[in-house]
Amino acid sequence: MNKDRYLLLASAVFGVIALFHLARAVLGWEAFISGFRIPVYFSYLAALILASGFRFISAIWLRLSWLISHGRCMTQAGNRGL
Repeated sequence: MNKDRYLLLASAVFGVIALFHLARAVLGWEAFISGFRIPVYFSYLAALILASGFRFISAIWLRLSWLISHGRCMTQAGNRGL
């Protein structure tokens, strides 16, 4: 798997999980782990953290895509593009 596909997949996973946490918080869904009730504020915090991770990974992915499309990324073993 190359870097483009990996970063795209990682940002999509972060985004989907952030949306689920936000939906849980807004709709008031209950969550339990081993019988322990997870507070709703945890989902707000998790959505915030995951959304910032989604934004960070997406920014890296867009930067790498731009570098590759403009021929500024390393294409051969001896070529220093970054």
